[in-house]
Amino acid sequence: MTSPLAPETTVLLTGSVKDHPAEPVAWTFLRQDGGRSFYTSMGHVKDFGNADFVRMLLNGICWAVGMSSPSDVEVATGREQFARHWSLIPVPASWKDATSGVLSDYDGAAWYRCVLRLREEWVAPAGILFEIPQHGSGVQVWLNGFPLARRPDRKVGSRYLIRRDWIEANDANLLVVRIDDGSGDRGWQVAAGIRTTVSGETAKLEKRLAEEAPGYLERFHNGEFPSIRKAAIAAGIHQDSHSPLMRLKANWKKASASERRQFRRWLKSRERNGNGR
Repeated sequence: MTSPLAPETTVLLTGSVKDHPAEPVAWTFLRQDGGRSFYTSMGHVKDFGNADFVRMLLNGICWAVGMSSPSDVEVATGREQFARHWSLIPVPASWKDATSGVLSDYDGAAWYRCVLRLREEWVAPAGILFEIPQHGSGVQVWLNGFPLARRPDRKVGSRYLIRRDWIEANDANLLVVRIDDGSGDRGWQVAAGIRTTVSGETAKLEKRLAEEAPGYLERFHNGEFPSIRKAAIAAGIHQDSHSPLMRLKANWKKASASERRQFRRWLKSRERNGNGR
C-alpha cells in the first residue's frame, strides 16, 4: 500500500485490482524548501508502449527538474521500438522468441550490448577469450570500443581475444556484439562465455614474443594466428609438438630398449639401400 500520502502530495494517477481499493500509482511532492519529487510505481515493459504513460513520465521528470516539457514526443511501438531504441531481450534466444513475435520475419542485423565487470585476477597476461559457439563471420564484437579479431575454432565456433590493456579491471566494461544472421527465426541462440584461464606455457610464450618478436605478438592480437603457440612457432621461438620430428622424439622416449634396437637396424638398412629419405 502507498496511501495515505502526505498533504503536500498531488496524486496524478490511481490504479486498482479486483477486490482491492484504488491506490495512488503516480504523484508529485513539493517540499517546504522548494524541492520537487515525482514518483510512479508503474514501469512494466508494456507500459512504455502506452503514449499516455510516456507523456506522464516525461512531464513528471521535467517538472521535478524545473524544465518545460516538450510537446513533440513520439512513442515507438512494435518493430519501430526495436529499430529506434535499445530494448531488454533475453539471450540466448531467436529474434522471434526474444521479441514475442514482433521480429518474426526480420531480415537484417541486430546489435547487443551489456556491461562486464572482470576481476583483475581473472585476466591473464594475454587477456581473456570471449566465445560464441556456432556463430561464424556474421558476428562482430567490440570491448570498450576496440574491435575484437575473430578466431575460428572447430570445437567452440568463434573466439575473440580481449587484450589485457583494453580491459578496465574491477570496473565496468562495455561489450557490444553485432549479429547478422539473415532471418528472424535465428539471432543469438547459443550461450556465450568468457574463458579466463591461460596456461603457464602460454603466458611464457607471450612474454618471449613481446621481448623477442613483438611483430608476431601484434599479428596474433590482430587475428592472424589462432593461438599464442602458433604465433611463437611462426616466429621460430617455439617448436611444433605435432611436427614429425617432435613426434619421433616423443615416441623414442617411450620406446623400449628392444624397440630402439629394431629401429636402429631398420634405419641402417634404409641407409645401405639408399632409402635414407
